[in-house]
Amino acid sequence: LCHYAVDIVYKNLRKPYRSNEIEKQKEFDEIVEYCRDNKGKEHLIDSVFIKRDSENSSYPKHKWTNELIVRVPQLLALYKNDVLKLSATRLNFKRLFEFYEKKVFFDLETEFPKIEARFMIKDLNEICGLEAELEKLGISTNPNSFKLDYNHNVQLISNCAILTLLSIHKKLKTEEEFQGENIFVKFETLCNNKFYTKIVEASNSCISPKIIIDCRNLSRKKIDEDCLRRVSAMKNLILVSGNEKPQILFQTEEVQHAWKDFDDESQKLLKNKLIKFQGEEVALGSFLKYFEGFQSIPFDDLIEGNDLIIGKPINFDDNSKHVERKFTKMRSLAEMITDERHEPELPLSSSEIISSDFSFLLLTGEPGMGKSTEFIFLASQLKYKFPLKWVFFVNLKKYVDNFEKDGKVRKKFDKEETSKYLGEKILKIDKFELEVFMKLFSEGRIVLLFDGFDEISPSFKEFVTGLLYVIKNETQNNICVSTRPHLTDELQNNLQISTSDRCFSCYLEPFNDSDCLDFFKKFFENNGVNDERVFENRLQTTKDVVEKLRKHGNPKGKVLTSIMLRMIAEATLKNPNFS
Repeated sequence: LCHYAVDIVYKNLRKPYRSNEIEKQKEFDEIVEYCRDNKGKEHLIDSVFIKRDSENSSYPKHKWTNELIVRVPQLLALYKNDVLKLSATRLNFKRLFEFYEKKVFFDLETEFPKIEARFMIKDLNEICGLEAELEKLGISTNPNSFKLDYNHNVQLISNCAILTLLSIHKKLKTEEEFQGENIFVKFETLCNNKFYTKIVEASNSCISPKIIIDCRNLSRKKIDEDCLRRVSAMKNLILVSGNEKPQILFQTEEVQHAWKDFDDESQKLLKNKLIKFQGEEVALGSFLKYFEGFQSIPFDDLIEGNDLIIGKPINFDDNSKHVERKFTKMRSLAEMITDERHEPELPLSSSEIISSDFSFLLLTGEPGMGKSTEFIFLASQLKYKFPLKWVFFVNLKKYVDNFEKDGKVRKKFDKEETSKYLGEKILKIDKFELEVFMKLFSEGRIVLLFDGFDEISPSFKEFVTGLLYVIKNETQNNICVSTRPHLTDELQNNLQISTSDRCFSCYLEPFNDSDCLDFFKKFFENNGVNDERVFENRLQTTKDVVEKLRKHGNPKGKVLTSIMLRMIAEATLKNPNFS
């Protein structure tokens, strides 16, 4: 019983002093040495240091302190009817008895009334479950990440309420000045009359615990007015709320957490967590190496294991529907003059373009040739090749209105202005995603595909050219632009394009007969034409239509566009005699 009582009171591996009571420890160490050097005066004292008959071994040295202190109540019980023997034993081990009776027993008498309150609080924490939830997360904070110096009811408004709760929990559990029994409870639990009564009872006990209330789920619509009044009347409260429109109950203080608030082990754990980056699972640490300076990290999602999503996936309907197109690498007039070979360029495939390690790609083609489709396909393939780069497909026509509302016709930008405008105005991202974008932009890990440069107004063209100039000449990010051929030379001149810095232009070739056949086959396969005879009939019909267009159509009709091919395929699907 003495072992148990000492353990409960001092919480120091059953030693008769607290871990910070250095003078008491020093005093008792001297008592242990004295008792060890005076063997033969009392067999119960000797049994701490010599072999025990029943065990045939002695206590290890680190247990001498624990075992010696409990010998005092043993001796008091053993010699309670032998006054002379007890007096002699007291005299022989005077300092040991005085230490026990004046210090240890005094502490035990002082602490015993608190034991019932402690067990009450322990039971409450087990029933409420919040403390167990916090411990289960396995996340720990740095000791200096949070100051806990509140002597009054306070409401903490935090950018990460769960991290604030974890910081408070660690401080109350590990730091000497705060150690004690405390209650962790969710606000909604206090609305239960039974729990509220027990918590008030524990609050009014001799321990006077701090009550930490999790208010993350507290919203204006769900507030119980009676519960609010009851909570307002309580004492020693620390309410923790998120910063999204919190209901204010007491004097507030703002808490702003940062990445450095986690200890090293927790940082390592969080960096290994999987996030969804443009639809693909990657470890957070492989995607972002450093988090210092970030202001909007969604700590709640990271800590609680919720899905953290960064960036929209690049959606290409179905790779099985895609027809492999050919591109011809274009040369400027200057290149053609200086090229002594005069050899025509060989056609390129999209996979060859992607593997070319370009910094700037200009894709040109006639209207309706499928530049946009190829651009989206190209974006999906670039994402596949560079999973840790952020790939954006930007349809420039969608942003004309934003540009005109802005009313800012500018030609020159610096790098930071460019990344901010792209993120906020064109890509429409904010908070953590915007910070991630600007970080990756500064590291050259962004791929931007601008589609439809030829379809925007002259003033917007000028504006976009200014952005493109900064991205191309002042960053290491990849750019792709689609336009019609007549704007190619102008754009290359404005951006100061040269083939020496991994920049080139490609012309999207029209569909040849083989491409047309491939297109129709995939169309019918993906539209459920499974009967072999019906499939061949439909295919023959489309061949006939293409042949007639090639022979008898006007010059534009002889160049088949992707739109025309789809119209032919859809019409043939409905009417086999369409030709």
